[in-house]
Amino acid sequence: MAGTRENILMAAETLMQRQGYAGTSVDQICSEAGITKGAFFHYFPNKEAIGLAALEEFGGRVVGALFSAPYMDEAEPVTRLFGYVDRMIEMCDAPALRDGCLVAMLTLEHASGSVTFREKSAAAFDVWAAKSKELFEAAIESRGMSGRLDPGNLAHLFIAVFEGSLIIRKAKEDSEIPKDNIRQLRKYLEMQLLDS
Repeated sequence: MAGTRENILMAAETLMQRQGYAGTSVDQICSEAGITKGAFFHYFPNKEAIGLAALEEFGGRVVGALFSAPYMDEAEPVTRLFGYVDRMIEMCDAPALRDGCLVAMLTLEHASGSVTFREKSAAAFDVWAAKSKELFEAAIESRGMSGRLDPGNLAHLFIAVFEGSLIIRKAKEDSEIPKDNIRQLRKYLEMQLLDS
């Protein structure tokens, strides 16, 4: 059973994903979590603190879901990579991402106005990109293609397509857009890594 702090975080995540940081008040978070303001301030000194904590928690869960899945135990690097890509497709339907990625949303709201939010967002994306790069690097090396494909660029490309597709899905209310876009990138990787 989740504790009070975890309940507050989940309430903040839910509300901020649905209506943004600016549109979410401490009162709304307290109501959603079923707590008093006093309980909120016991765990978080202000709204910025809960926003930063929610960003970090959400980012950690997404990365954890991607890099603790069974495909990570595969011996063949290309199999691990395609397991990762397929997991990204599956995650497009995850309830936690139905309203978009909280890290991306908070980045868009705060990147130009809050150094702290920008740095936390950058750190979350850096962790994801570094772990993704390792998968791309191993797959590229295993196929003797080092120098032909840049694993760091591919890692950022996949994150950008995933995040951008979630935004487009929200705007168009079309849940297939992210999956279709990542499937297209999968085909590109198949051509590069399997057909050459």
